[in-house]
Amino acid sequence: MNERERYIADLATYLRGMDKNDREDVLEFYSEYIEDADLQERAAIEKKLDTPK
Repeated sequence: MNERERYIADLATYLRGMDKNDREDVLEFYSEYIEDADLQERAAIEKKLDTPK
């Protein structure tokens, strides 16, 4: 699992109380954002988006 995937997995853990469709929308949004911004490392992702909490 790469750092992008790990960040999204951690985020999913914190969002598990949300409605499934809403959670999937949020995870898709952040996945696309991270990819479009070409953020590779966890530190860069967290600098831009903060921690998954």
